[in-house]
Amino acid sequence: MFGNLGEMAGLMKKAKDMKANIAKMKEEIAASEFYGTCPDNKVSVVISGDFQVRRIKIAPDAAGNTEMLEDAVKTAVNSAVSSAQCNIREKMQEITGGLNIPGLF
Repeated sequence: MFGNLGEMAGLMKKAKDMKANIAKMKEEIAASEFYGTCPDNKVSVVISGDFQVRRIKIAPDAAGNTEMLEDAVKTAVNSAVSSAQCNIREKMQEITGGLNIPGLF
């Protein structure tokens, strides 16, 4: 009977530790920067881990064709977002031991 209580206490401690680790990870990720570019590197984007655009850099020769520039910016932003999402997934797997727990991040 008491063995089960010990196991329950251990699980509760692990859950509490996991929650603290996730909170710390969220802060670290929000402070991180993720980079993205378009294929010809005429546009580069830097976003934070909480998906806020911090910087966009556009090569001077990219400004002539509006449609191409719009596509390049979209591609660079999506590349940076993909990089951030991949990093977040990897960090979550480290913390949760590979368990997929919906709603954690």
